[in-house]
Amino acid sequence: MLEVGDRMPGGGESSQALSRRQAVGLMLAGALALAALPLGGCTTRRERRIMLAEDLLREKYGRDFSVVFEAYGFDTATKPTAYCCAVGEEDLVFRLEFDAVEGSIVRDSYVGRKLGRQVEAVITDCFAGQGIDIASHVVVYTRTYGAGSIKDEDPDITLDDYLLLYEQFSMGASIFLKDTEVDPRKSIEFRFAIIDMYERLKDTLSPISVYIIRSENLEEYREYLLQHPDFYGGIGSIEHRPIDGFWVSVRDLDLVIIEDNFWK
Repeated sequence: MLEVGDRMPGGGESSQALSRRQAVGLMLAGALALAALPLGGCTTRRERRIMLAEDLLREKYGRDFSVVFEAYGFDTATKPTAYCCAVGEEDLVFRLEFDAVEGSIVRDSYVGRKLGRQVEAVITDCFAGQGIDIASHVVVYTRTYGAGSIKDEDPDITLDDYLLLYEQFSMGASIFLKDTEVDPRKSIEFRFAIIDMYERLKDTLSPISVYIIRSENLEEYREYLLQHPDFYGGIGSIEHRPIDGFWVSVRDLDLVIIEDNFWK
């Protein structure tokens, strides 16, 4: 009796051996077909979440968005964080947190970063008026909690209109100055620039962080700040770290300097 795989007289193979070869071939073909399925239409969880994030933002603001990059655990967290930009605004990146189960936005800083960019222009102008070249990064906190919460999230609102709506607002702001022979703490030009800035912004009461950096690094900071939604706490991400830092505020039209080691 011939076993499977035995050769027939004359060198031929049994029909059973041919059947086995055919079966193996069919199995391999099936495996390859299954492996190709994700490329042919199925999507990964990460891809589905990216599409959800972009759809939620489109529904909220009526324009197209792209996810620039995702935070750690993006495809596993229930409420993941993504960093996004509107199409045509690639240099204005903002933070988005959304509920992947409920399919809803928890919070995003799109309007806050757009307003922040306008605040940056005011800050730059105030310092330029005193002959000081700076880089800055601002996020206006358009959504807070508790009494008197600011909830206006019109993506096309101007800073002037925003200031008319709200007597005061909060923001996270960082200013970067070139290192010079004169300590800004003792500079009359720096003092006038800060007071002018607070007056034009209707005194937000928000303390502002000031960093002193090497003169040759200012352009590097400008480029970096365009692509980062939240600079607070992000000092370590820049290759050339600041060499000094402090907080400033304005009370009763006078400059208040708050020393801290937060910048180290």
